[in-house]
Amino acid sequence: EADLQFAKLAEGEDRELALGALYQRARTRILGAYQLDEAIAMLEKYIKGIGAGMPHLPPKAAALWRMGLAEEGFGRPEQARGLYEEALRLEPDFKEARTALKKLK
Repeated sequence: EADLQFAKLAEGEDRELALGALYQRARTRILGAYQLDEAIAMLEKYIKGIGAGMPHLPPKAAALWRMGLAEEGFGRPEQARGLYEEALRLEPDFKEARTALKKLK
């Protein structure tokens, strides 16, 4: 039911609210380990949509990290590694991305 509510918000006119809902829909799929391909597509759309002046939204690095988690779920560690490294280039102190990268090594 929550996903349906997020889907409605993601199609709304408030761009920041819509992007936040899109991120949460992807996050839910990754945490639940289902529809990972859809989660990756949602995060790619999210990354294209975020910009300056949206301080309440998760940063691009967080979206990249979550995409890496989804890639790991598919059993694609090299793709995950690249996403974690990109997240760390953007935010060198991003603890979750650093931890995920260490687990791959």
